Amino acid sequence: MQCLKCGKETKNEQVFCPRCLAVMEAYPVKQDVHIQLPNHTQRELSKKSGKKRRAPSPQEQIAALRRRNRRLVAVLLAMALLLAVAGYLLARATVSSEDTELGKNYTFEIPFD
Repeated sequence: MQCLKCGKETKNEQVFCPRCLAVMEAYPVKQDVHIQLPNHTQRELSKKSGKKRRAPSPQEQIAALRRRNRRLVAVLLAMALLLAVAGYLLARATVSSEDTELGKNYTFEIPFD
């Protein structure tokens, strides 16, 4: 038999499952109150209304992983290229033009004349 509140399968022909029964015992209701239990067919229809996706085949999973890997490699290569360009520009900015001329890699100052 199914629980009248949540719809789960119950044991020993019980009307409510143990979980629902514990909740109802924690919050008792007066005897003159009318309670409307949910209609399980409506709930089941609302759950089934969503379109279910089928499980992808192993070939489809492999193809999806290969696509993801190609994208990851492309992103990593782009980041490496940007890092290389930034490193080149930083190195070029720190080296002055005087340091790169031949024969001018040192300075010679005459101390006191």
